[in-house]
Amino acid sequence: PTLPAFLPTNPFPLPTNPPTMAPAATEIATDAAAVLKKLRSARDNRLCFDCASANPTWASSKFGVYVCLDCSGRHRALGTHVTFVRSLFMDTWSKRDLKRMELGGNAAARDFLRAHGLRDGVPLDEKYTCRAAVAYKAHLERLVDGALEAEWGDGKKGFVDEMRTVASQFSPKSPTVPAPPVSPGFSVGEARGAMPLIPEKVALPANGQTVTTGTTSVVRKH
Repeated sequence: PTLPAFLPTNPFPLPTNPPTMAPAATEIATDAAAVLKKLRSARDNRLCFDCASANPTWASSKFGVYVCLDCSGRHRALGTHVTFVRSLFMDTWSKRDLKRMELGGNAAARDFLRAHGLRDGVPLDEKYTCRAAVAYKAHLERLVDGALEAEWGDGKKGFVDEMRTVASQFSPKSPTVPAPPVSPGFSVGEARGAMPLIPEKVALPANGQTVTTGTTSVVRKH
């Protein structure tokens, strides 16, 4: 079947360059191994944040803390919506995750949690899901946002604005369809499916005659 002339042939065109969820190459921290090695050399970061084992080789990128291999498995059991573990030297790190490690660290996390009433030695699930832990993650995100915003501030769009631009590409948008032509005797509202316009007063014809007003016919009978 042929579409009416006033309808576009493709009312829902696909974007020529659809956004992708994969990080762009520029978002990868190419110097992650060197930066993490230096960060882990700090006294508090040389011990696992959860069990105090020496030389942790994993980290929770959401909390910015360093953990051992055994505790990284326990983190996985909590779910990625709570914590996300990465190998310090075998995994690829994004700039955002690396910035969390720079602005976080074991000492900063421990001080924040203690200041917000979390006692030492609580079970792992409580430690990372309590109100203090949720508040710390939000606090760390604000620090990261501010740092990335400052780094992107040299004439480029800010980090938050850039993320909003990318997110807007995923929002469905209604296609623009031109209005159909208006036939003689029809109002614009009628052409778009609205109720026909009815005149306020119609002069009655003589007996047996028909008078047509717009789209309304009036017949007078005996």
